[in-house]
Amino acid sequence: MASLERNDEFDDLKAELGKHYKDASEEPVKAKKPRKSRKKTTLRDYVREMFVEKKCSVKKDSEKSPKEMELFKGIDDSEPSTSHQQLPSQDTMRDEHAVDEICNSVKRFCTYMRRGKSLKTDRDIIKMISSMNQEEEKWKHSKRWEWIQQKSDDIGRMLAHIMIAVKDEKYVLSKISQSCTDDVVKGLSTECSKYTFRYSIESFSLVKPHIYISTSFLIHFLVNAPRLKSLNLSGATNANMNDIVSVLLQKCVVLALDNLDISENNLSDITCSSLGTLLAIFPKLKTLDMYNCDLSGVIIDAMVRECVNRNLVLELNSLNISENNLNDITGSSLATLLAITPKLKTLNISSCSMPGVIIDAMVRECVNRNLVLELDNLNIIGNKLNDITGSVLGTLLAIFPKLKNLDMNYCSLSGVIIGAMVRECVNRNLVLELDNLYIRGNTLSDITGSVLGTLLAISPKLKNLDMNYCSLSGVIIGAMLRECVNRNLVLELDNLYIRSNTLSDITGSVLGTLLAISPKLKTLNMYSCDLSGAIIGAMVRECVNRNLVLELDNLDISGNTLTDITGSSLTTLLAISPKLKKLDMRKCKLPNDIVQDMRQHFQSIDGVFSYK
Repeated sequence: MASLERNDEFDDLKAELGKHYKDASEEPVKAKKPRKSRKKTTLRDYVREMFVEKKCSVKKDSEKSPKEMELFKGIDDSEPSTSHQQLPSQDTMRDEHAVDEICNSVKRFCTYMRRGKSLKTDRDIIKMISSMNQEEEKWKHSKRWEWIQQKSDDIGRMLAHIMIAVKDEKYVLSKISQSCTDDVVKGLSTECSKYTFRYSIESFSLVKPHIYISTSFLIHFLVNAPRLKSLNLSGATNANMNDIVSVLLQKCVVLALDNLDISENNLSDITCSSLGTLLAIFPKLKTLDMYNCDLSGVIIDAMVRECVNRNLVLELNSLNISENNLNDITGSSLATLLAITPKLKTLNISSCSMPGVIIDAMVRECVNRNLVLELDNLNIIGNKLNDITGSVLGTLLAIFPKLKNLDMNYCSLSGVIIGAMVRECVNRNLVLELDNLYIRGNTLSDITGSVLGTLLAISPKLKNLDMNYCSLSGVIIGAMLRECVNRNLVLELDNLYIRSNTLSDITGSVLGTLLAISPKLKTLNMYSCDLSGAIIGAMVRECVNRNLVLELDNLDISGNTLTDITGSSLTTLLAISPKLKKLDMRKCKLPNDIVQDMRQHFQSIDGVFSYK
């Protein structure tokens, strides 16, 4: 009986507890959020990620090392596996072994860079290798790259591994490029081929003075940089362009390069066809710079012939072959060059020792071919064109109807030539698109003012006119302005440069008229023009009489003797030029009180007043 009672009590207790548990289960239970486990990225994980990201894989036909043979034992066709479990593929095994090798190279690299001090953790190594770029100050010191000079037996192999592991291939490659001997390049190329690794670099620049770049390195780089768009090797020495072109042609390499700068290299020994072949290898090239390369006219002639023989139509937008001695080039070659570059916008052939007869022959050939070209920028500065005919220059403007910038500074032109050029344009009813015209340093003392006025009339969009050092007189400038007034011209000029001309016979009212018909003028340079204070004063009075408010922000009247200028004239000049921020009056022999007033004014507006 006692045991039955205990059982009844137990059942009652059990029922009570069950009820309690049931009620508790109906209440919401706040579950604890599990802690997020911090996944530690190992060096191996990091390298594997870069290996995959750069689409690397070990070539199947690559030679196996003894260690690889041991790893692949049992899964090769020659030694069938006796295991029934599923094993990794041979390709995977190769790739994983490659990751191990790259990890070892990274560790060695970091030890070298720390001068023998190894990093203890994977995290430190990853941080070091992933931060290697130009923004990190610690990588900029050349001493940190001295290890490359040690010429280890496998330095090229290690460098290939580093290129796979780093994010900024371009920075590392620029650092090691000067130290890549033929042996190093051989190892680098072999390893890149083994891992099917290609550089992802789109632009590369090595422009340090007298930089040493080996031919083998450049060939290796170009062969393994399929994404390259821009390459600047200005001043790179020791590279043999003939060998580079020959190897690229042999390997059937065709790159989608947009911009190539090989300026300031000695290309005097380049073979006749190499430059033309180079253009064939880079069929999408838009910009080519070869200034100061010791090129001759014979070489350029041969380049053009090679292009014609290959039926090339070039995509070039800009060609710079300035500062080469092209006095033996043929005008027909230049015309043919223009014909096979129908999209050319900029041509720079400045300081090429070309006489006018070459330009003359070029223009005649263009006319014979009925060429009308897209050129908008022509620079022929520093060539001796004293024997050119003005009608040829006018015809030149006709075959370049979209020309916006014409630079003929220091070309030994005369006023007669410019006059004939303007007359040819008028006879052809040309309205020029010129924004910028530079004719400084030519002797134009025999030009007429009406010719200059007509030139301004047929160039209604002209914004910049440079006639410095042209032996102009005040009479010529006066006649030019009268022609403009007679034609009711309102000029678009922003900047006018007439420094170092003898304008002692100009009147102030003429200069005031110049400012009146150039309402947008921002810069006026009249340095060393034999002006007097009386002339400047009269110019200011003319502006006041016309109720002018000038847009000038830069006025240079330095190098003139202005001892007779009055303070009121300068004060009035400042009043009608509210935007004037820079006034140059050096070597003007101003009275001290005027100098102090000018200094105070420009200090108050945070401007610049120059006086000594």
